Amino acid sequence: MKMRKTLSGLMLVLMAVLTAGLAGCAKDDFISEYSDTYSTYTLGNTEFYKSGGQFDQMKSSGKVNFYVKPDVYMVNGKDTPEISSASSTIVDKIKNSLIDYGYNYVSDENDADFMVTATNFRLVYTNIVWTPGVWMDPYYGFWGGYYPWLYPYVITYATNKLLIEMVEAESLMAYRDWYQNTWKPANPGKEPTASSVPADKVPLVVWKCDISGELEGVPTRDNERITGTRLDNAFKQSAYLKAN
Repeated sequence: MKMRKTLSGLMLVLMAVLTAGLAGCAKDDFISEYSDTYSTYTLGNTEFYKSGGQFDQMKSSGKVNFYVKPDVYMVNGKDTPEISSASSTIVDKIKNSLIDYGYNYVSDENDADFMVTATNFRLVYTNIVWTPGVWMDPYYGFWGGYYPWLYPYVITYATNKLLIEMVEAESLMAYRDWYQNTWKPANPGKEPTASSVPADKVPLVVWKCDISGELEGVPTRDNERITGTRLDNAFKQSAYLKAN
């Protein structure tokens, strides 16, 4: 698989939070210094994009129509996902980037050769970190001289993540047909596991993108961090996607 990374920002974010030594559930002020540090990962299907492979064959036959799901949902821990406030910007950027790469946008997924979907995840995490404490003389740093006394700190941080997936449409349609007409009638109320999907019904994922970083909590700035240059960079570092 082809993989690129522009910045290992999430690790910096986590290191920054852990070294902050937060007491209680308050967020340390200086974490905002790291909120601009985002990572952009892209992963392409090497077999699909190899010279003379399936993508080259599709291009030569003009099969480069694509469809983008019109809404980007935000998963934020609520029971029902809601449409992300950055939805229209994300969809427009994906459309324009693929058009620049020689693809043709279609408004009906049944006419597509490629299907693209995006999801925005904004989740809050809480970790308890134990650090050596001081228990007064004569047992400095120990409880009763035998057991280490560790002082707990509660660390909270929020992540902002945009996931994009591009699949070959024919394989996705085959999966949907199998799911509706074979799996559901035989397994009411159950969802298939990866191992239960026949090999010839697995959707062919040709490209993935993951843009991740610290969620600051200011909507305009948080949206800009995933829709600005980082989304542009995702396509720039994936030149193998070009159909022109």
